[in-house]
Amino acid sequence: MGFCDMLRLLHLSDLHINAGFANKSAYIREQLKLSLNKSFERAVTYAVNHKVDGVMIVGDFFDQPQVDYALERFIRQQLTKLLDHGIHLFYVNGNHDPADTMSVLTSFKANQYFHIFDSDSFKRETVTFESGDIGEFIASAHAYKGEQRDLVKRYPVKSNAYYWVGMAHASVVNAQSTGEKTAYMGTTLPQIESLGYDYFALGHIHIRQQLSERVAYAGNLQGLNYKEIGGKGGLLVTLSENSAVVEPVDFNEIQWEAIDFEVTERAENLYALETALADNIAEHISDLGYPPERLIVRVHLYGRSKCYHLLRDAETINDLEIAISQRLKLLNVDLKDIGLANDYDLKALAREQTVLALALEIMDAPERHPELLTRLYQLPVFKDAATVQSRDALLREHLETVRAELVDRMLKVPNEN
Repeated sequence: MGFCDMLRLLHLSDLHINAGFANKSAYIREQLKLSLNKSFERAVTYAVNHKVDGVMIVGDFFDQPQVDYALERFIRQQLTKLLDHGIHLFYVNGNHDPADTMSVLTSFKANQYFHIFDSDSFKRETVTFESGDIGEFIASAHAYKGEQRDLVKRYPVKSNAYYWVGMAHASVVNAQSTGEKTAYMGTTLPQIESLGYDYFALGHIHIRQQLSERVAYAGNLQGLNYKEIGGKGGLLVTLSENSAVVEPVDFNEIQWEAIDFEVTERAENLYALETALADNIAEHISDLGYPPERLIVRVHLYGRSKCYHLLRDAETINDLEIAISQRLKLLNVDLKDIGLANDYDLKALAREQTVLALALEIMDAPERHPELLTRLYQLPVFKDAATVQSRDALLREHLETVRAELVDRMLKVPNEN
């Protein structure tokens, strides 16, 4: 006996349900914390309403060991709701909540529907579901915070006709990531596929992605920062004798978005810039079909602007962010300088009778000043230049950088005074 009908599992991971969001304002911080609770509650309700056979949480349910009592009570209520409906809960410790640090979860160990994998030695549990289907669930946990061994290598190969489901809070080589992540429990896709499992549930990387037909990351339940944009949630996995169907399901309460915006000479003052930014953001979010009051939008600013010096002032930026948020009824807007520069006419500046004009002339034609060049080439930065050509190319590169900084330091745009 093994395949009676089909097995339906909800794959979740990386909830980080007690994340602190210390770099946010008090109001946004509170909204983000509430959103994590609402996202988890939405996932639990989905599991109950859709009568799934089991829910897998593959690591990092928590972000840190400290859990306040209000959150603890909420977690207990949600887990109890799952278990009381006869839904099996499979939990694997991650690097943020290594084994023996989370008493809130381990307190459910006596419940027949609760299955915790909290040892770095692989654990195999055979579970018979109400449908008559039988599943073999295999996982190793993080015994400590810095686990980097490939524990998946120890997992047994499928050896009977039951459904075999593997779980690991692990880094898989070549999986898409939001940036540099430590390769906790690093493994490879060929290593996982060699086990022959019907499905392998992964956690740790916060991007929802399917590495193959039967291997996937659920991503995280709710975006935690501007790198984690778009819809977030989990995966509904339907296993039958000959197939595995993996479907994304969104649960996020708040959604993060990020856009690039080129500031041009048309934005001659801050109000014009505010209008241009609001129009651009409105266009971007119009296709999302998501309530604006639950959106956090980061805008990456670049380009030349007459408002350059004002945009370097923290108070001005804050006022601009608030104005755009209120205008579009967004939860929050964050403006980030990734390449703003002053809007100036170099040719016109070079024609003036000023110290700046003289400096620009020297940088445009350094060969006319051999004594200065000799002194420059004695600087340590040119020591490794093997040829005259490489030395000259390095000089031009540095002069270009210095030119922009020099003009910025010496020039003040008239309408900003």
